[in-house]
Amino acid sequence: NNDDDTSVSVRPNADLELDKSAVTDSYVPGLDITWEIDVTNHGPSVSRTPFTVTDTLPAEVDPTTLELLSGADWSVVGGGPVGNVVTFEYDGADLGAGDATSTLRYRATVRSNLLTTDPIVNGAVVIPTTPDDDLTNNDDDAPVDHDTALADLSLVKSLASDDLVAGEGGRYRIEVTNDGPSYAVAVVVTDTLPEGLAYAGGLVSQTGDTW
Repeated sequence: NNDDDTSVSVRPNADLELDKSAVTDSYVPGLDITWEIDVTNHGPSVSRTPFTVTDTLPAEVDPTTLELLSGADWSVVGGGPVGNVVTFEYDGADLGAGDATSTLRYRATVRSNLLTTDPIVNGAVVIPTTPDDDLTNNDDDAPVDHDTALADLSLVKSLASDDLVAGEGGRYRIEVTNDGPSYAVAVVVTDTLPEGLAYAGGLVSQTGDTW
C-alpha cells in the first residue's frame, strides 16, 4: 500500500481574444472603409492553427469590393465573400500563451447610393480550433461614423439648334455628369437667360431621365 496511481484527463483550453478596429475615421459613400483585426491567445494552452475569423459585412458596403490588404499567414477562404459573409483563415504557427497573430487588414467600398447618415457597424468573430472556454472575447465590432457625401458634378451647355434666328425658337442642350464618388441627389440647374431670350417651354429629357 505504499504506492497508488490515478488517471487525469488532460483537456486543452486556449482563450482567444479578437480585437477589431476601423482604420477609416469616417465613411463617404462610394469610398473605402479599412478595418484591422488582431487575435491574441491568453492561454493557458497553445492555440492550434489553422483557425478562422468570420466577418459579416454590413449591408452598407459592397461585398464584391472586398480586398485583403495585408497580414502574414492570413487568407480569404474561397477567394471572396459568400453573400456578405467573408471567412479569413490564419495558418501561421500555433499561438502559445501570450502570442498574437499578425494584423489582418482589409477594406471594402461603401455603396455610392447610400443615403443614411447612421454609423456603419462591422463585427467579426474568431472560430478557434483548440477548445476555448471563454467565448465572451471572441467577437468585436468597429463602428464608423458618417462623413459628408461627395459628388463631383460637371455641366456642359451647348446649342442644340443649328443657329438662333430673331423671332424664332431655338433649343439648348444641358448635360450634367456626376464623377462621384457618391450619388448626387435632388440636383437643380439654374439658367439665367440673357436679355432678348425668353423661355418657351418644350422641355425634353433623355430617355430614363426626368427634368
